[in-house]
Amino acid sequence: MNEYVPVRLSTIRPLLTLDFRVFIKLPSKYLLYVKPGDSLDCERLKSLKERKVKKLFISGEDESQYQSFLDRGLKEAIENSDMQSSERAVIVSGVASDAIEEVARDPGSEKAFEKTQKAAKGLQDVLKSDPQL
Repeated sequence: MNEYVPVRLSTIRPLLTLDFRVFIKLPSKYLLYVKPGDSLDCERLKSLKERKVKKLFISGEDESQYQSFLDRGLKEAIENSDMQSSERAVIVSGVASDAIEEVARDPGSEKAFEKTQKAAKGLQDVLKSDPQL
């Protein structure tokens, strides 16, 4: 049986190619919403927000690809001087929220500790690189 892991909608940035599957939870099943190699376009993202969807789901098998996706976004937020402060804030907030939720799910795990440590370092680096935040 496939394990599904919740992820915050705010961590899936529009128009970026995803290398993992994204699912929406229906009352009786999980429905594939974005396939690997596709992206979440702005209209679909807007529709999810209008329907007050806060969480999407990924397969447990895809968790490392999702973490790499978050890491790339965090690195871009730190290094891309052309990125708007508001977009940086959304990225860092999403990574931090993901780490906090991992701690809540499994407080003693090494994975939760590493995610929290990475999120804190990323937040610190973004704040150093962008005085507007």
